[in-house]
Amino acid sequence: MKFDRERFFNGFRDGFGELDQPHIDAINKILASAEADTDISSLRWIAYILATIKRECGDSWTPVSEQGSPGYFNRYEPGTRMGKMLGNTEAGDGFTFRGRGYPQTSGRANYQKLTDHFGVDFMTQPDLLMDPEWAWKGSTSYGMRMGLYTGKTLAQFIPEDESQQADYFNARQIINGHDHAQEIADDAVKFESILRAALVTGQTATA
Repeated sequence: MKFDRERFFNGFRDGFGELDQPHIDAINKILASAEADTDISSLRWIAYILATIKRECGDSWTPVSEQGSPGYFNRYEPGTRMGKMLGNTEAGDGFTFRGRGYPQTSGRANYQKLTDHFGVDFMTQPDLLMDPEWAWKGSTSYGMRMGLYTGKTLAQFIPEDESQQADYFNARQIINGHDHAQEIADDAVKFESILRAALVTGQTATA
């Protein structure tokens, strides 16, 4: 799929308001990644991903890192409930493997999964997820398609077959329960309309 940038950004402004150049540049990187991603087979997946990134990154459209004092990350240390869930096994893992990306990838176990899948050492270079390329490939496309965060996947809620209804509200379970689920669902509906209007002639909504 390819999207006409002028039509996309006109639709974005109508739906969400004005953008400055840094935000336009950041969104362009995301759209280019989506267009080049052969594993993303549905326009509706892109719509939901954009709505997720909008929320997770606080409208910055750039990869973010989980913030907090050193003591804040103690809640993720080995032996804690969250630390066990995240597969943290060594002292300091809570901070070392803190959330990074568009959706924020957290925990030793998830960084290891990305390392194993991509053959790139996220274990010693966790800040790679702050690079837009890896924030897309790892934390977003792979993470949301493969159930990295909660075991829930895009395909479970947003069928590739467009004759079947997309459940944008419950798709929030891919990342974080129902946190801001309605807001993200409403934004996904807007993005779906924007993307359809911007779809380049001759392209189809599914790959």
